[in-house]
Amino acid sequence: MKSFRVVLYQITRPLSYLSIKHEDKYLYDWVFPFSILILGVIAAYFLDLNLVDLIRFSTSLGSFVSNLPGFFIAALAAVATFNRKDIDKDMVGERPPTVETLIGDRKVNMVLTRRRFLCMLFSYLTALSIVLSIIGFIPTSFVFFENEELGVSLITVLVYLIAFYMLFFQLIVSTLYGLYYLGDRVHYS
Repeated sequence: MKSFRVVLYQITRPLSYLSIKHEDKYLYDWVFPFSILILGVIAAYFLDLNLVDLIRFSTSLGSFVSNLPGFFIAALAAVATFNRKDIDKDMVGERPPTVETLIGDRKVNMVLTRRRFLCMLFSYLTALSIVLSIIGFIPTSFVFFENEELGVSLITVLVYLIAFYMLFFQLIVSTLYGLYYLGDRVHYS
């Protein structure tokens, strides 16, 4: 029987994309999504959007995002079965991306291949889109607002909006990075 630690490792593995070690990766995962979030806050301020409008929009985005897991799973399947030998070579560079992997009962730091990198990316995007879909239902399920008035505390609404939009912008940036990688970068060393 598998230990709890191994089962936990396996079911959280779609999130392993975030644990890839590379000098520029934090830009894609955190800096660009946070920058877009800040620009969105500024735009919402100048467009005079209220919190109820932002909550409604997040609910609509959650419905849109609920259609994405199937596409990400299809991309994951395509990458996993892509018949091209050079996609299985280690990624190159002065410091190629690495990830810690459980092999047997010990963790090993491994250099990523392009296939493994893309599989980790699309696995993460699938999991993230499922989480965003579920989070998108929170406002209507727990009555965040009624008749244009907030039904929960301002702190609750702000935490929800920041979390939702940060994850949403991370999904957008990571999807664009994956599309760049599949459409361009995968074709040269």
